[in-house]
Amino acid sequence: MANDPVEQIINQEFSLTGLTCQFDKAAISDQEALPNNKISFPDALRAALKTILTSNSSRESPRIIIAEGLGLSLTTNDKEVNEKLREFLVQGSIRLLPNEDWSDYDREYDYFPPEEREPAADNWVFFLKLPTLSDHLYWVIVPRDGQQDAYIYGFN
Repeated sequence: MANDPVEQIINQEFSLTGLTCQFDKAAISDQEALPNNKISFPDALRAALKTILTSNSSRESPRIIIAEGLGLSLTTNDKEVNEKLREFLVQGSIRLLPNEDWSDYDREYDYFPPEEREPAADNWVFFLKLPTLSDHLYWVIVPRDGQQDAYIYGFN
């Protein structure tokens, strides 16, 4: 669908054709209607993708893992790290996690809830998997209040 906003964001705005997306339209509508949500899904997706592509804040972010794997410094080799990250992203997948309570660590899920258990009621929570990069699981957290910055972290 050429007019699909998600497809436009992924393919045209971020040039990530090949990135597999799992977004349930009903879940998106439900999450956009949450009382404390100030950010539309398209804007949350943009923030998530920008964070994936630019964040060096977490020791286990994709950019850090790529830089360390290549023996590169991010300050002097950003272009090479960015190119590699894009190669891994177009073979990866991103999913919006449902608005559920993840506080029960013993509960079984059919997906991986965020490691830090950030509540979906307060955040857009995206799950990112880059199997050709590593066995890490990544979560991108986009606060719904529109005041805090999005962030990413990984775990393996």
